[in-house]
Amino acid sequence: MRVNIKKWKTGEGWKAGAAILLGISVLFLYACAGQQAEVDRTETELSTPEEAVQAAMEALKELDMKAFNAYTDNYAGTRRNWLGFPVEKEYRVFNDLMNTGWKKGARYEANYKLAEKSLARLTWEIRDVKQEADRAEVDMEITNIDMAKVIGKYEIYELEYLANGGEFGVGQFVKGMFRLTNAAEDLAAIMDTLGEEDVCTVSVTVQVYREKECWKVHLGQDFIDAFLGYGESEKYPLEMQKRIEELTEEIEEGAQEWARQFEDSVQPGIS
Repeated sequence: MRVNIKKWKTGEGWKAGAAILLGISVLFLYACAGQQAEVDRTETELSTPEEAVQAAMEALKELDMKAFNAYTDNYAGTRRNWLGFPVEKEYRVFNDLMNTGWKKGARYEANYKLAEKSLARLTWEIRDVKQEADRAEVDMEITNIDMAKVIGKYEIYELEYLANGGEFGVGQFVKGMFRLTNAAEDLAAIMDTLGEEDVCTVSVTVQVYREKECWKVHLGQDFIDAFLGYGESEKYPLEMQKRIEELTEEIEEGAQEWARQFEDSVQPGIS
């Protein structure tokens, strides 16, 4: 009997880790329930593309989601059940901060604190604006915490748990799922360990368009990656890649040993 556990694909870098970890936890925070009404455009009129981008970034920095949603196309649609009734509104970023229902519990508080930390170092500079009729491109330089290092440290943290006495089999799966429910708190703690130099700066072109006499910012994936701190490189720093590879090998060996022990334990019961 041979057990092959799926290795962390270090060659794919932080995007592979982010898809697994943050998809489960927070930076793109999807959750159930939400009867919150769709946000109307604010009364503030944004007469130029530059004003729209500046207002959107300021609202993002303050986590003023009502204003941010008004200045951008963050609202993506409404999910309906099989009867056609609306059950959840969907947003491109910080979905869980919108779909809170009438009660904001511990999970919301943990996610909100993580969102605050993820934006604490956010700064930006508008470099150029190119406008043609009702569309414009705004060239920006955005700096934020280096999320590749945050996700890399989180992967190492989880792999070290497995390599240093973590269990294999069903018990480990259950414990692992429980640990993932606390991912927001763990990620926030990791952010606190990073130094001031652990930031990344990305140049990005933001699309802006006029809607109902007011300019609105499009949340393209490059723009989202930039303000959330995902740099242009799709790989972890070299030292993190090396550590992940070492831990993966250790876990492979542990899994094979567990498989051999399990096989030995069931052999006597086989006639």
